Amino acid sequence: MNRVEHISLHPQARPGPVIGVYVHARDLATAESVAEQAWQRATALDPTLLEWRLVSAEVPLMRPDLDL
Repeated sequence: MNRVEHISLHPQARPGPVIGVYVHARDLATAESVAEQAWQRATALDPTLLEWRLVSAEVPLMRPDLDL
């Protein structure tokens, strides 16, 4: 169940670049861990990303079962 659904890049965001990682996970801690692992895999595959530093991995919980 824990997986990355989508990633969006916002290099011009202020105060610094933002990488949005949309994750399917059972809880917030797992979602944050999955997002951080995705970053680690990305930097291993593309060393140019090492110019950026992961400052935080914060993921708001969304309930896909709720119809808004």
